[in-house]
Amino acid sequence: MRKIGISLALMIGLLFLHASGTAEEKIVNRLPKYGQVQFDLQESVVLKEIEGDLNFQFGRAIADLAVDMGGLYILDYDRLLKYDAEGRYVGTIGRKGEGPGEFIQPRRLFAREQGGVYVSDRGRFLHLFGSDGKYVKKVTLEFTISFNASNFFLDRNDHIYAAMMEMSESGPKTTLVEADPSGKILKKFEIVRDRNVQIQGSSRAGVMGGMVHEYSERLCFNRIGHSLLCSGTNTSYELSIFDLEGNLQVMFSKEAEAIQITAEEKKSLGPSAVFPAHRPYFSDILSDEEGRIYIVKAKSLLDKTPKTEIDIFSSNGHYLYGTVVPFRPRIFFKGSFYSIEQDENQLRMIKKWTILNFRELKLD
Repeated sequence: MRKIGISLALMIGLLFLHASGTAEEKIVNRLPKYGQVQFDLQESVVLKEIEGDLNFQFGRAIADLAVDMGGLYILDYDRLLKYDAEGRYVGTIGRKGEGPGEFIQPRRLFAREQGGVYVSDRGRFLHLFGSDGKYVKKVTLEFTISFNASNFFLDRNDHIYAAMMEMSESGPKTTLVEADPSGKILKKFEIVRDRNVQIQGSSRAGVMGGMVHEYSERLCFNRIGHSLLCSGTNTSYELSIFDLEGNLQVMFSKEAEAIQITAEEKKSLGPSAVFPAHRPYFSDILSDEEGRIYIVKAKSLLDKTPKTEIDIFSSNGHYLYGTVVPFRPRIFFKGSFYSIEQDENQLRMIKKWTILNFRELKLD
């Protein structure tokens, strides 16, 4: 193992920031300010798959999960299912096809604060469905959302924030963009450094750099509160916080060990997989309503235990806490994590993990 500091690539990346974005501060974190925190968790099963009941079967895989004040949405690659807060079936939204309210290859979800849900389709279109499940509109994007990015989101004015892949003389680059409600690009936030994997054709998903897998280098990002965005490439523990105008607010990093990918791990993914120089530092970025940032740390894909380490940062880049939870968090909503798990019969279920000591957490 070797220690990775702040990379030259990140400094070079500043040259590509939006013209109004300047780095005012750069924070290097070592130890959490308040040490390790143990969450007092209340575990509950919100929804469970029922064999033979089409309204409670999720297909071959759960593509994405979203929660809003009205309930829970599950995307299973073929359809979108809605349940209320108690896990009761509300209805099936949309279906496979090319007509109004239909989708071809749905990938991700975003639940709007004002109600309704957006579905990303092939990365080229967004379909909006209302709180009642009725089809509202289709947005054709001026760009393609990168398959190998973490998500997309919209602000209160339905401006779209997503990652797109661009080609340059030095290879592919991932760019964060803001688009208007019609899908037209308004600005580019940041061009992330070149991917550090060799180009190896295309996978079944058609993604440059070989098969996308747990160790693929990718851009992770999420909104922080209503006015900020946190982004970072998972193979470098260096992150940036922007306002939604594209101005860089702060850059922060954490000293961490670079763990080499073992031969056994590589073998488990097969010959078509292309690997970065070391295991990614994190797998996702989440946030809570207070503006704290949860960096979900990556672990060996051979580790089948549910235990997951999380680093918690303030909205200005300070390392507040380290913690360990007994599940893999997928989303955070109103003081609770949500996870996708399986029971002893391999039936999938959605669990809610309410943090009972949430209000005791410090902001900085």
